Amino acid sequence: MKKLAMLLVLIFSMVVSGCSGFSLLSETEDDREDETEVSETFAPTTFISPTTLVAPTTSETTLETTEAPPTLPSTGDLVILEELFEDSYTDPDDGVVVFEGFVQSVSVELPGHEELAALMNEVLNLVRDESIASVGVTREDAISMYDEYGSEGMVGPNVWETTVVPAIISDRLVCFYVGHYMYYGGAHGGYYSEVYTFDIQTGDVLTLDSICEDKDAFETFIFEQIIAQIEAVPEGESMYFPEYSTSVEEAFSRATWEFFELEGVMTFYVTYQQYDLAAYAAGMPGFGIPLSDCVPYFNAYGQSLVEDIV
Repeated sequence: MKKLAMLLVLIFSMVVSGCSGFSLLSETEDDREDETEVSETFAPTTFISPTTLVAPTTSETTLETTEAPPTLPSTGDLVILEELFEDSYTDPDDGVVVFEGFVQSVSVELPGHEELAALMNEVLNLVRDESIASVGVTREDAISMYDEYGSEGMVGPNVWETTVVPAIISDRLVCFYVGHYMYYGGAHGGYYSEVYTFDIQTGDVLTLDSICEDKDAFETFIFEQIIAQIEAVPEGESMYFPEYSTSVEEAFSRATWEFFELEGVMTFYVTYQQYDLAAYAAGMPGFGIPLSDCVPYFNAYGQSLVEDIV
């Protein structure tokens, strides 16, 4: 009987042990299934995130490399403003007009390129200020003369006038012709001129030094052309002084030059001041040399300025 009881206990222990093993195995498999589901859900998120972060960097790099270069100004962008200064003096005792002054000046605007406009206005404002100063000096001289001599022999009031004529030469060049007239009594008044040609892309006034490969060689060429034109005038019609052949060079520093269309041909045009080459009746003699003949003397910069007007 005792042996039978021990056998029953042993069988019961094996049954309990078997059930416990099955339960643990089942829980392990469930846990693995749960781990598999978590792993499959988490893995894609890990790889998507870096891909998303790369995109903005690529986009910004593309924008930097395709940025448009700054635009260059042209004379079509230029705005020219005019100003007028007037002055006069009438003697308070007898009502005689003793002096009249007139200065017409200009300034420029270049929207988007204010620094270039400022460079040009620095020159134009200096012309204006010097002209207004000349008005003041002429006014005081006229009053002093009238106080001393009265109206005896006075044909008309003393005068100072300055006018500025803007001329657009090309898309890149703008030229301003400045004319001065003064009268101090006597048979007639007098004139002299100035010319300022600006490179619209730099704001600088053109000079022969800036546009010529060899300025001395170019001037020698110009002098030869001018002398040839003077000598071509019939002897009976010429009003040039006998020493014109040396005066052409000596007076060149006072002369003006510009790019000017003459009879359908673009020229390098030189104008001498009154009395430098000829009598008063000859006015201010001018000479045009075809620009195409001048270009070989220009440097690369000078040639780039006139390539569209030659």
